[in-house]
Amino acid sequence: MLFRSYMTGPDGEITISLPAGEYQLKLSAFGYVSKLVNVEIIAKQTVSLAVEMELAETYSVTFDTRDAEGVPRNSKIAFPDVPIDGGNTNGSTFVAAMPGGSYTAEIFSVGFERITISFDVNSDTHLHVLLKNLPEFLVVDHGKKDLSNEIYYTAVLDRFGKRYNVVRKIDAEEINGYETVIWFTGGNAGKKKIATPEEQA
Repeated sequence: MLFRSYMTGPDGEITISLPAGEYQLKLSAFGYVSKLVNVEIIAKQTVSLAVEMELAETYSVTFDTRDAEGVPRNSKIAFPDVPIDGGNTNGSTFVAAMPGGSYTAEIFSVGFERITISFDVNSDTHLHVLLKNLPEFLVVDHGKKDLSNEIYYTAVLDRFGKRYNVVRKIDAEEINGYETVIWFTGGNAGKKKIATPEEQA
């Protein structure tokens, strides 16, 4: 048995050339119930097939993001792999309407680690998300192939038992959550700079 996958256009239509014979088609789209359709293709004839898809049942998924003390925190929720709009908890909760299935959500709150969670939806769901505080230090290394500066700084931080994250790039919103940023741009190795919170402001 031969399996092939095809994708319709934005209008939901597609034209496929197939050898004569009997086929079973499985139609699926996000947010709809999958459907099996049998069709017979006759040589030198065009077969038109119109299929009405049934909306899948959706459930309410509530995201509740809090810090280690149990205080609600404003967080951004995003769903990178599916066409569902994310949103903000606004210091309380965020509720999304989602069809049954398996999902991944990315959660970001200033001053806390970015979190990725996986979860299943088969009923109304309430997700309690514990946010983790960022480490004191952030090492930003734009040196690309030369990692000598990164190795130097992380070795010093390790020696003094300091927690840190290392990144190649970061946006302004994320960087604001760190107390101290060590930023190496890849220029003269002698020009190392540690940015204090006052300098970041």
